[in-house]
Amino acid sequence: MNKIRWVALAFTVFILKANLTATALSDLANSMNPGTWKQLPSNFPGGGYNFFIGGNNILQYADSGTWDPIHRKVVFMGGGHIGISKLVIYDELSNQWSGITDFSPNGPVNTGGVDPNNPYAGYIGHAYDHNALDPTRGIFYYTPRNGTMVFSFNPATLAWARLPDVPLPSSDRAATYVLEFDVERDALIHVNPVTTNGNIYSLKTGAPTWEIITTSNYRPDYNHTGEYDTLRKVLYFGGGGGPAQYEFYRLDRTNNIVTRLANPLRGIKTPDDFSTEGGIHTTDPVTGNFIQLNHDGKIYEYDGDTNKWSQVATNVPASITSGVPHAASGAVVIPISSYGLIMYIKYAGDSSSVWLYKHKQGSVNPPDTTLPAAPKNLRMQ
Repeated sequence: MNKIRWVALAFTVFILKANLTATALSDLANSMNPGTWKQLPSNFPGGGYNFFIGGNNILQYADSGTWDPIHRKVVFMGGGHIGISKLVIYDELSNQWSGITDFSPNGPVNTGGVDPNNPYAGYIGHAYDHNALDPTRGIFYYTPRNGTMVFSFNPATLAWARLPDVPLPSSDRAATYVLEFDVERDALIHVNPVTTNGNIYSLKTGAPTWEIITTSNYRPDYNHTGEYDTLRKVLYFGGGGGPAQYEFYRLDRTNNIVTRLANPLRGIKTPDDFSTEGGIHTTDPVTGNFIQLNHDGKIYEYDGDTNKWSQVATNVPASITSGVPHAASGAVVIPISSYGLIMYIKYAGDSSSVWLYKHKQGSVNPPDTTLPAAPKNLRMQ
């Protein structure tokens, strides 16, 4: 009996590993050197214009999306200005893009316009920096604008669930927040600096309520940003409108201390159509450093070890930097941790494109795509 079980297990492992074949994404990743860019050929269903829902596209006022290393998917949710919101999924194994515009049951509800007859479709709001993902479970999170609601989405089952509301009084609710997942805490972090007290909240996985973990003196208006550094286990956040765009902070995990860091070289804020500052932001999966693609079409880097900013010597593809009104408008960035890459998606109607950027060479844990040897000389007894 033990040998029979061993044979069954061996063939199961063989079949599972056989499904982990090389992909278009992994092939490009393996061919890239630090500082280089390569385009990921992408076939958006219905064409880029229709897929990203036209002129008021879902990449308006967007910052960063998410990578699910468990299911090997890009997951991003955004919405155009008073336009249809959409959850976009890129599946690495099939190299296919898909989208969801109906978030029923239990998903985000619209805030008016487009489809008044279906509360789970229509205008949910811009993305800003409201996308987060738990990389240990592959669960995606989203918080709509102007509210306290937070939702989870399972890319494997396509199921939505509503989480406990963030306990913000009505006077402290803003258009934009920072939502990130802290792996070390096993918790969501919610930064809402447009408040009277500067509270930063945490929701541990499975917990019934949010808790205040610290406060800060950071007081911007909207369009702030935040990104989690997976190497140093800290959360970077800051920016926004006005003078706050040159404020940059770190939330430490061990003592919940908020530290102001070196001022950025260019203003930090999620992209809008009215400012020459701002851009889209992420952290590099290899170094953990904070990376900004600015409105000027250049990339800037914050080094968490030296507390210094620098301009990165790389040639950003023209199809990313072109467009009206600014380079980072109508774009979103996603750190692809499995391959140590950064993905940029740029809206340009039917000429919309997806690019991969390799910032640094380093150690990552890519999926095992090597086929195992078939079992030999097995006998059933």
